[in-house]
Amino acid sequence: MPEGNRYARESARVFTDVRDFPIYFSNIDDKTRLWFAPWRIWDGAVALIGIPTTVWATKHWLDSGHAMAIAIYGTAITAALVYAARQIPITKPSPLYRLLWLTEGILHSQHTVGVEEGSPWLRPPKEVIGNLVFTAGGVYAEFLLTGQPGGMRPFEMKDRTAQEHRPLVRQLPSGLVLWGVEAIMSPKSIKRRMLHAHVHDHRWVDEVRQWEQVLDTERFYEQVFGLRVPVDSGMAGRSTVGGAAKIATYIAGRDPDDPKTLAGYQARVAEILSKIPAQFEARPATPRQIHWLYRRQWRRGIENVPFPHGPGGPDRLRAEDFAPVAATGFDVGDQARRRRGMSWLGRHVPSLKPVMRVVSGGGDESFQTLMPISRLPRKGLAYPQAELMLALYDVDVEATVDWFQHVSIRSAEKELTAVDRAQRNLSDQAFQRGGRRASQADLVERYESAEDFNAELRETTLESGVRMTMVAAVGASSAEAAGQAAQLLHTHFAEDLETTLRAPRGSAQLSLWQIGMPGSEERAPLSQYYHPTTTKQWARFAPLVSSQLGNDSGILFARHLGTRRPSPVFLDLEGSPDRRGAPGVLFIGAPGGGKSQGAKRVVDGLIKRGSQASITDPGTLREWSTALAHHGDRVSLLDPARGTVSMDGFRIFRPEVAVERTLDHLLPMMGVEPDGRIAAQFRFLMRPDQRVATSLGGLVRYLRELTGAQRTEYEELTAKLDMWAGVDYLRCMFDDSLPVPPIAAKDAVIWLTGDLELPTITQTDEIHLYRRQTARARAGLAIYGMIATVTREAYTDPAIRRPGTFGWFVAEEARAYFASPVGSEDAARIATQGRKERYGLIGISQHIEHFSAIPTQDLPVRVITPFKASERDYAKQALRAIGINPDEYPSALDLRTADEHGYAYMIDEDGRCGLIDMLPPCQQELVEAFDTRHLADARARDTGAPAPC
Repeated sequence: MPEGNRYARESARVFTDVRDFPIYFSNIDDKTRLWFAPWRIWDGAVALIGIPTTVWATKHWLDSGHAMAIAIYGTAITAALVYAARQIPITKPSPLYRLLWLTEGILHSQHTVGVEEGSPWLRPPKEVIGNLVFTAGGVYAEFLLTGQPGGMRPFEMKDRTAQEHRPLVRQLPSGLVLWGVEAIMSPKSIKRRMLHAHVHDHRWVDEVRQWEQVLDTERFYEQVFGLRVPVDSGMAGRSTVGGAAKIATYIAGRDPDDPKTLAGYQARVAEILSKIPAQFEARPATPRQIHWLYRRQWRRGIENVPFPHGPGGPDRLRAEDFAPVAATGFDVGDQARRRRGMSWLGRHVPSLKPVMRVVSGGGDESFQTLMPISRLPRKGLAYPQAELMLALYDVDVEATVDWFQHVSIRSAEKELTAVDRAQRNLSDQAFQRGGRRASQADLVERYESAEDFNAELRETTLESGVRMTMVAAVGASSAEAAGQAAQLLHTHFAEDLETTLRAPRGSAQLSLWQIGMPGSEERAPLSQYYHPTTTKQWARFAPLVSSQLGNDSGILFARHLGTRRPSPVFLDLEGSPDRRGAPGVLFIGAPGGGKSQGAKRVVDGLIKRGSQASITDPGTLREWSTALAHHGDRVSLLDPARGTVSMDGFRIFRPEVAVERTLDHLLPMMGVEPDGRIAAQFRFLMRPDQRVATSLGGLVRYLRELTGAQRTEYEELTAKLDMWAGVDYLRCMFDDSLPVPPIAAKDAVIWLTGDLELPTITQTDEIHLYRRQTARARAGLAIYGMIATVTREAYTDPAIRRPGTFGWFVAEEARAYFASPVGSEDAARIATQGRKERYGLIGISQHIEHFSAIPTQDLPVRVITPFKASERDYAKQALRAIGINPDEYPSALDLRTADEHGYAYMIDEDGRCGLIDMLPPCQQELVEAFDTRHLADARARDTGAPAPC
């Protein structure tokens, strides 16, 4: 089986069906079956109460004349109650919990709290010291984690990411809580990232300032992940052993913030940090960040405050520091607001809506709905659906959605004992449900699941049992918005993931809300919503997967649409050498998808950030000249075929390399063998120690003036050069009066290559094949080659290049160039050596095979615009070559263009892939200058010619 299919078949799985199944009673022994069986505890209890009561009442009033009526009505009522009891749900949460939540939701829906009053489980922490949080329920350490690559990565890499999650539950204390939020990003933060390392490039600073208006209206989000670990019960955490250690500490009367005790907690924090895998980049949260988390918990959905990254703020917080934003009241079911304007009856009928109104400092009201994941598919979820926590953001809702995951770790022995008990119960149920075919099928499936669970637990000695409880927290500014968001999430999980994400009613909302409060999470109904699994299976859910794409700073290139909360995509191409990446971007896709505009935005940004660019423009519209016109005389326009610039190798290359550089391109053009007589004569005449001329034109004149034996000796070389020197489109090689290309002196040079032709046969080392090409094609290849070579020398030679800058070779419509040997070799060299030379490649073409010379492992950033709908087969091949498996992600084939959007798939230098929307320039004049279609339409109006397709 192919490797991709193997990973597609494997799934993240829980074994909740081994824990949750109804218990029926049908038989007393092998020969005695109960009437009206099967019975469960609830309908059995009703029958056991109802039938004796009916018999007693009938007997007691036997002489009253109503005995028959009592018997009939008693039997009917008992039968009705038994029928009703049989409708009680058999799945978690249990009926007792449902009844408890219903009762509390009716009788005790209002809760008032304060910093020093009300329930201690709803109040702010007693104290925060560093990343330690002191609460009524214990002492906790808060950590921030870096999300792992997600998106449209190959399933094999997703499985590797899952394996990296396993140490979190194998080595950390039981009772940990993972959490994730989508925090809004401030415009200042985005601008800081854009300016990073380029605050002295004044043109770039001006560019960033012009983005202020866009950033003030455009919302971007970032994912923030965290880990909360109890530290007051040792490394055992919230387990039997950890509980005993905590009790012993309490009996000993140790003060939690005593210096000695505090030092012990801090040592445990260091130990926990050492056990978290390095790729998560775990770091202790600061008191300022912990304050932000509490504020988010209380005011979810009514304010978007950017997450405070980095150090800063106080080292210590007390309860009163939380008072301005802390919750002051909880209204389960939103009872108070719904009573306004209602009738007397309506005001006194309690609401059991699955919503809770949280009133915080200043009277602000947040309406929150807590939605636990109560059921998962029995066979599990395969990639990419297994990333459940990331799926919460696949729905466009007008609300804030956060998530929490409580994880308890149990030894394999304890979990095996529970599985063994469940299997015995299942075997007993097979007897009790005898004769019921549907029940037997269900029991067989549950028994097989138990066997799988058993095998997983025994697979390795490192395996443990995991009980995870996953809760989504929805917050909005109104009950209606929260309810609508909850409904959309429920539908998405049910239809797309076959998973139940539903909000329970009554006081369950307040109980579940406490899973996000340090020290109160154990009061949440964990027993009703936990899913038993193993560390291996838990890791496959990969809760700490991020949708981040691109770099941490750089050019603001696009919106990442991996979730419904767009995140910014930055391109820091100049920093790729430090990250061991290939410098550059390849834009690939059918015409009209936005490749050219995206490339122009990148190049314009690179120039403003201090880079230099050498651009080949083979089109007739001179679109790059229009696009970069705003840079003024910092950009030069060069047209070799029309003789506006010199391409004489002896003038444009350094003397010590000029001979060989020139011959590399001149000999194939003339159809001369590189080790033949003519090549040897050329080398002899132009070698540095006895050079007879300083230019090609000078060499032609020297050869023409020879007489006698010398003339005869060099007759063939003279004829060859004479013939090519007379070609009008090669004036650039032989005219001494033309200026040399000012590549090193200019921010950008644009080579107009529309009049150049390139060969269609690429075997240049086979002269007999190469001579079949037209003279113009061979001349075009020579000039293209010299452009690439002189550009490389100008941007990489320490004696010529601008100090501290990056050089870029930009190939627009690179089909012909990169299909040629010169272009292929140049592309491969840039990809493999460019990071050392600070020299990169930006290529634009319609087909991925035009970049086939670049090794797959050295491919730079790739941007793939939509393929045509008719090119589905080619799209599959191209996507595989780029790094996207259409068998794993079939939706990639359905990407289409849309007006005012630059949709594309992007694969960054770390191999992460996602859907993006390329941003246009923030200046309207640049939008028009970069728009190729606009230029084509303008030319059509001016000339009367139709615009190109």
